[in-house]
Amino acid sequence: MASAGALVVATDSKGVLVNSETSHYGFGAHEAKRRLRSRIQPATHEANDFENRGFDFSISGIINKLSKNPSNQFEAENLFVKLNLAGEGSKLFESPQFQTWSTRVVKGYKQNSEAAEVAIAATLTRRLGDDALAKLIVEAQDVASTKSLAAKLAEAQVNNWLSKERSADYVFQALRLDKDKFGLLYNPLLGTWVSYANKMKAEPYKTLFTKLKTQYEGDQAIASMVASGKLRQNVESSIVENLEKLLFAGWIAKKQTGDDIFTHMSDRKVYLTHLRSVRGFPM
Repeated sequence: MASAGALVVATDSKGVLVNSETSHYGFGAHEAKRRLRSRIQPATHEANDFENRGFDFSISGIINKLSKNPSNQFEAENLFVKLNLAGEGSKLFESPQFQTWSTRVVKGYKQNSEAAEVAIAATLTRRLGDDALAKLIVEAQDVASTKSLAAKLAEAQVNNWLSKERSADYVFQALRLDKDKFGLLYNPLLGTWVSYANKMKAEPYKTLFTKLKTQYEGDQAIASMVASGKLRQNVESSIVENLEKLLFAGWIAKKQTGDDIFTHMSDRKVYLTHLRSVRGFPM
């Protein structure tokens, strides 16, 4: 039996633990423990309720974060991953999920459409790669339903490179154009690179001509490419025409005639016919 003056731990009506002193009419130790247990129970239930409410709040917060429109690059990429857009492959731009994602990014950037498009391009670049994205854009330009989107993304991809101050050489390699040993002039991504190099004021045609001369060690292969490029519809005419001007300028500077060049050309018949159609070139 506990003494009358012993301290007993009890709880107040809210379940908060307090110290109280028993009186001569107080309970024994056993009774005190029993009452202590019974009075602690409400506090335990309330604590569990509070924890559950806190858990609900945190889940609600996560859902709100995922459901809100992304307003920065990190959020845009998180939503891209959540929607599993990387698995759409070549049909990405036609996917309803992609439309949902891009629309929400634009809304999240609060009508700053250029910043939103750069964020979209940056996310696609990180998830797909520069060359894969550029190929998707080129292919989408030939589809009526995605043509407008492709034009915006093409500009956004260039602006993304500009914002990161990428050099023309970096983009040339990022598009894997340096790996195209034989079909470079016919590569659809070459136009993407020329567009970027123009914005960088990097003289793309001179740079390309120098790269080709280094790669093919002379004029013969370039002349053949230009000649066949004149006959193909899948080659950008501006690229062919500018390479041709540089080729002619070099020959004229060396005082070479059409007959001189003819002896070094493998595609002689094709290129000689073309040279004869060019006014001002010495034959």
